[in-house]
Amino acid sequence: MVISSLIVYTACFDGLFSKLPDRLFNVLGVCKKYCVPIITGNLCGFVTGAKCICDIYEENQSDESDFSDSVILSSNAGIGFVVGYVGSKLWGDMRFGIFIYSVQIISAFLLNGVFLIFEKKNRKNEKYAYFVKEARNSFFASLARSVASACSAILQVCAFVVFYSLIIDLFSSLFSLERGGFPFCALCAILEFCKGTCASLTVGYAPICAAMTGFCIGFGGICVHSQIFSVCDGFPLNKAKFFAFKALQGVICSVFCFAYAKMFSVVPIKSTSFTESGSINFVLIAFVIAIFFLVRRKNIKKDFF
Repeated sequence: MVISSLIVYTACFDGLFSKLPDRLFNVLGVCKKYCVPIITGNLCGFVTGAKCICDIYEENQSDESDFSDSVILSSNAGIGFVVGYVGSKLWGDMRFGIFIYSVQIISAFLLNGVFLIFEKKNRKNEKYAYFVKEARNSFFASLARSVASACSAILQVCAFVVFYSLIIDLFSSLFSLERGGFPFCALCAILEFCKGTCASLTVGYAPICAAMTGFCIGFGGICVHSQIFSVCDGFPLNKAKFFAFKALQGVICSVFCFAYAKMFSVVPIKSTSFTESGSINFVLIAFVIAIFFLVRRKNIKKDFF
């Protein structure tokens, strides 16, 4: 995230995409000024691209729909996690990891095109520009700002991961969900991205495991959505569109992963076992949840619609 922010602040790729034809960006539905964050977001993973897009928008105001579309396109799982961990480590097949990653990226751009058609939006050709003022700053000034900006975002990410992990443990205990059972796996897939990916291996039938893995990769989990909403707080992100987009992307990835597992008979080689970590402090968790919803109660409608 630090490197991505540094690339944006120093504008080191300022002229790269300006040489490409405008028609290409219109077809892809991508705003030129957000190309680098979209690329880094898809390479490095969730939140990275969104944070950089917010930085660019803050200095160079653009159309609100361009902002939302770019954040959505940048919000995908990173290649290292999908190919290196999910494909190679969990499934023992790097080709499967490459397939999931490819389907995730392709489905994102195809869905974006479909959304643009239904919105009947004619995107204007914008002159590609980064921060004119920030580009003149020294490298070390840009580095300092990049580190400060990235650390703030990373702290928010960690807080949401802990919070949603507690929610999963709470619901699992309250409703006596069997670790490794389908209800528990579905809960993990919906709420927390990493837990859902690992839990998807314990369902049993390999194609169903692959389908759930694909859904986790495409959907991202409400935890990731919350992280991105937090990073984009105060910016014109269409949250309802974001959620609908990621849900459709999760379904598409799930279908293609199911078909791949059926055709090539891939099976997971590492089944993650979930063990109880001790008694849960229900009073503490209930208190945290209550405070969270009390604070957000007045803003729920504004934040999501």
